Amino acid sequence: MVILSSAAALFGMFGYTAYATSKAALMGFAESLRYELKPLGMPVRLLFPPEVDTPMNLDEVKTLPKEGRAMKSMGGFLIPAHVAKVIVKAIARKKYFVIPSPSTGFLYFFHRISNGFLSRFVSDFVVKLTAQK
Repeated sequence: MVILSSAAALFGMFGYTAYATSKAALMGFAESLRYELKPLGMPVRLLFPPEVDTPMNLDEVKTLPKEGRAMKSMGGFLIPAHVAKVIVKAIARKKYFVIPSPSTGFLYFFHRISNGFLSRFVSDFVVKLTAQK
């Protein structure tokens, strides 16, 4: 089973309160499901891609605040074929927790080692700077 969450589940984001909440819920769901299905030999894979080039982006650009756009740009931009390759590799390598973007992985690493301080500091700065423009 592959559960496709989002980088928004790993960090809070300006303009993404409901979206990030639902994607973070997938993380809790997948974690619990993993424990329940493992004894049955049914693996679970959980992916956290950043922005992916899909039709959703065309609609989103109409309402996304500039602060949200600035924050999203930090995580990287992937094409669907890359995400598909990452999913296949995750299945083959039996990886549970997968962040398919190096820049998102880098941001998440510093988020975790600083207990969120660094990502909040940078995000607050980006939001403030963007709002002033």
